[in-house]
Amino acid sequence: MKKGSFKEFFIKFCEENNYEKNLNQLKIIDLLTDFINTKKSFLNTFYKSKEKPCFYLYGGVGVGKTMILNLFFRFIEMPKKRLHFNEFMIDFHDYKHKNKNNSIISYVKQLKKYDLIYLDELQVTNI
Repeated sequence: MKKGSFKEFFIKFCEENNYEKNLNQLKIIDLLTDFINTKKSFLNTFYKSKEKPCFYLYGGVGVGKTMILNLFFRFIEMPKKRLHFNEFMIDFHDYKHKNKNNSIISYVKQLKKYDLIYLDELQVTNI
């Protein structure tokens, strides 16, 4: 990760671009900070969880979701991939057509090389 905290990085970005400091956005920044600083304990050294942590950010149009997550993506230093959801689906369908003999699982396995996968504009209409 870059020097300093993500919150400091965000606040500096807002100041440089003359954006107001939005309390709701700062709460999201705190949640993302907790997300990247997953609880580390002595036992975690020996036992790694098979589950990958997930962060799902939702809200109205124009509230800064993409801006925050793009900054987070720039801030964090790890193997990562960022895709617009439509790009992800096109890539998936292209893979499936080129590799007819392979299962869907083979596509998902190639994503395991990333510690962070960021899908922007994922739309969920019926949970």
